[in-house]
Amino acid sequence: MAVVDLESGRVLREIASSPGSSRFVLVDVAQKRIITGGTDGIVRILNLDTGANLAQIISTVNGWAALDGQGRFDGTPAGVQDVQWLAAQLSLPVDNFSEAYFEPGLVAKYMRDQPSFVAPAPTAVEAGISLPPRVVISAPSGSYAAGSEVDVTVTAQDQGGGIATIRLFQNGKLVAPERQTGERRDGSSVVRSYRLALVAGGNRLTAVAANQQQIDGEAARAEVAAAGRPSLPNLDIVAIGINRYRDSRYALDYGVPDALAILSRLDQSSGGAFNRAIALQLTDEAATRAKIIETFASLQRFSPEDVLVVYLAGHGEIIGNEWYLLPQDVVFSREGIAQSGISATMLRDMLARVGPQRILVLIDSCKAGGSVDSLATSMDRRVLRSIGRDTGVAILAAARRDQNATEIPRLGHGAFTYVVLEGLGGGRVTASGLLSYSASRLPSLTKSLANYMQIPVAYSRGDDFQIAR
Repeated sequence: MAVVDLESGRVLREIASSPGSSRFVLVDVAQKRIITGGTDGIVRILNLDTGANLAQIISTVNGWAALDGQGRFDGTPAGVQDVQWLAAQLSLPVDNFSEAYFEPGLVAKYMRDQPSFVAPAPTAVEAGISLPPRVVISAPSGSYAAGSEVDVTVTAQDQGGGIATIRLFQNGKLVAPERQTGERRDGSSVVRSYRLALVAGGNRLTAVAANQQQIDGEAARAEVAAAGRPSLPNLDIVAIGINRYRDSRYALDYGVPDALAILSRLDQSSGGAFNRAIALQLTDEAATRAKIIETFASLQRFSPEDVLVVYLAGHGEIIGNEWYLLPQDVVFSREGIAQSGISATMLRDMLARVGPQRILVLIDSCKAGGSVDSLATSMDRRVLRSIGRDTGVAILAAARRDQNATEIPRLGHGAFTYVVLEGLGGGRVTASGLLSYSASRLPSLTKSLANYMQIPVAYSRGDDFQIAR
């Protein structure tokens, strides 16, 4: 492929390209980019000045994934499962590289002259990686009564990259730390034991271990059956919305009505699909840090067969590399937020400990400090996505630059909640269905009504489940 001066006909630059990779070409002179589309199904972004291949977008049957030369990636949840790295005959979805290489908005960043990134991407993946651990699950065979407790062992074998973390999921949800009963080293292996309570029907166990580069290896799977048919579950709803903060300078308009609207819609649409709805509501002065923590602790007593929907509306903030939900009594300073906010790490821990195994988390947050740069927005999306990935819950989250960006008075709600209410509006609604609808609808709605595109985080790695009828 050649770049030619149209006036003189002089060839300015020859750019190497493989056959079929540049069937269609678009040149953006202002941004100094060449965008090519080939018969191989890959869109490439090239630097006009150097010809360097900056990033590529790979279309799959189920979605898309974008990658750069360092290994940073972005894409749809299904797309990042479809695209894989091959290392020593081991195929790993790019999603397994999330901790160090997930970069929200990767394509948009490479359309700018000097992109800035939030993913550390310590080494170039194509240059080679240390293999992640190999994992084996040892689970008892036979059938047990529902509620029985069984001992399960997870063995992680070092493959040269070390063993940084081991995670065990039951029916898609992270097993709480309290269920671990022991850990020992056996040469280059780490053997971890758990005691798990079984639910009626199948108990699908999945174990994943990561190396020191935080790259997840192949998952190990096992299943333990428990007698009986699952009973009709309860729908547990936790709605947290804040308008009136203790510091009145940070008051919001839609946090409380949005939370109450979601709670009401879920309560009304629970008939037939659930035994009953159990609603827990925390608004304004009731939504303090202590009360939120107490509410999550109370969920530990709820049945694992229940479905839990958590809705959080209020301010959110990034301090360093940590995201914080700001409760009603937060102290609005950098140090105060770190001490009196609810961090993503804390939220992950609380979600891991609740009883229900099928969980949907909805987060509508905006910046306490007003408009922020794209890096802070990227970090929001990166950390919020990790909540869902690390705990095995379905998450739909939208972090806004400020409350006015997508609070559109004629909608009667914030745009995020408006779209969620639309998605809950008819038929049998599942968690993945709501995520897919909202991820498609929210950007187009905000672009058309507010000339600002709000792109939500939508991630689910566990089984799909019904949330409304």
